[in-house]
Amino acid sequence: MLCKPCRVTFEGIRYAVAKDGTVRPTRIIEEPMTDGYANPTGDTCKTRVYDAPVDAERATRIRHEAARQRRNRHVREHKQAMRDLGLTHTPFGWE
Repeated sequence: MLCKPCRVTFEGIRYAVAKDGTVRPTRIIEEPMTDGYANPTGDTCKTRVYDAPVDAERATRIRHEAARQRRNRHVREHKQAMRDLGLTHTPFGWE
């Protein structure tokens, strides 16, 4: 199974967290499309570039932030699914 990197924005910078835990800043650059021929239309393609890995302390904080965002997204999706079923959340659970 192919596991694509988890992407998270932390303090205004976009990072990618690989499945082995390495954290790298990413950026998107636009390059002219070339396939050996001239490009008269000026079409461009977007390419994601991964920079050097960050230090251990910052990587830990970024992985923690990615986990927090993932948990929040799953809780949000779960609550929406329960509401779609017509249930309401009370202090005693879903009714």
